[in-house]
Amino acid sequence: MGYSAELTLWNTANRFLHNMMEFYESTGYIYFEENTTATTEQLRSVYLRWCRDNVEKPLAEKTFTRVIKKDADRLGIRYDKNLNIGGGKRARGYHGIHVMVRTDDVRK
Repeated sequence: MGYSAELTLWNTANRFLHNMMEFYESTGYIYFEENTTATTEQLRSVYLRWCRDNVEKPLAEKTFTRVIKKDADRLGIRYDKNLNIGGGKRARGYHGIHVMVRTDDVRK
């Protein structure tokens, strides 16, 4: 799932506010696809890895969460405060996005 043409103006304007657009468009960290999920914690961890790899200053945790929630519709992802993560456990997260790298070794 890619970005559509109607997002161009939005992308350009928001690129100056924070580095999340570059993160969304990055290769090798996340991808957007139906029937995939990622917890907010996984997304934050992979974002921190992306920032470290690209010498970017990360957004504060609350800001990151607010921005990705705000961007969800434009990205074609859906927030779920009760995402099933297996083993009878649930977490906050998103449908339609997948984390491509291990996130358990990223320092928070």
